[in-house]
Order: sequence, then structure tokens, then C-alpha cells
Amino acid sequence: MLYMNNWKKIKELLYFEDGSPRDICIKECNRELLHKWIGFVNNNFDLSFVYKEIISNKIDNKVVDTFLDEIDDTCYFITIHASHCKLYAYLFDDEEIEISFWPEDIQKVDDHKTILDCMLSFSNLLNKDVFLYKDNNHDNPLIVAENNTIRFIIHS
Repeated sequence: MLYMNNWKKIKELLYFEDGSPRDICIKECNRELLHKWIGFVNNNFDLSFVYKEIISNKIDNKVVDTFLDEIDDTCYFITIHASHCKLYAYLFDDEEIEISFWPEDIQKVDDHKTILDCMLSFSNLLNKDVFLYKDNNHDNPLIVAENNTIRFIIHS
């Protein structure tokens, strides 16, 4: 069992610094769930939403819908400030919400709790499992938030 108060073990197993980010993923989404997530993020976090040459402190659903309908070459980038943690969301489509962060930014157990709280909030909001992966390794989750619980998956 991975206890919340064993920071050294948490850092070693989840937030080891290997030059790659960690990904929080919510799969099998749709436009309605994406809008619900956007509303939650807009109302509960400080953020910056970058689209084309514009920076806003709120995510604009109309801009996101236009992008998703037209699939242009523009990347829509969101920085979410969750306590001391910076989370980076990139909007590619409405089928998956992917949020990245750098493990070296997770420096103490409170930062770890912030990540878990975000995962649980997203899971409860959307009634979906939320996964934490090592970057581009979506076959082996490190953590799953489901049904208001956190499950740690330790790979040997």
C-alpha cells in the first residue's frame, strides 16, 4: 500500500524525474463532457487559455467548438494553476481530455494531494475513470481515480 505520508516512496514511484511529463487522461469523452469539464475548470481554477494569438483567463466554449468542428492547425493550450502545481491541457479533440504536468514540479506531499484531488474532482464531475500515466505510456496507468477512490498501480 502506498501511504500518503511516505513522500519519499511516492516521489520514487510516481514523480521520478526522467525528462518526461506525466499525463492525466479522461477517455471516451464527448462534446457535452468536454463542456462540463471546461465549466468546472473555468469556475474552480486560475488559468490561461491560449488560442491563436489571444490569451484569456477563461476557456471559451465557442472557440473550442469552432476548433473541434473545423480541425484547423491551431493548438489550443490551457495552463491550469492548481495550488502550487501547473497543469497543461491541450485540446486536440473531444474524445479525450489530456492534462500534462512535470514530475519535478511535484515537490511535496501537498502537491501530490493536489494532483489526486484534481483527478477525483474530474472523475466525480464526469462520472469517468481518470488515469495518471507516464508520458506516452497509456497502457500502464500509475494511478486510477474511480468512484470517489484512488487506486495506485505499482508496476514491477
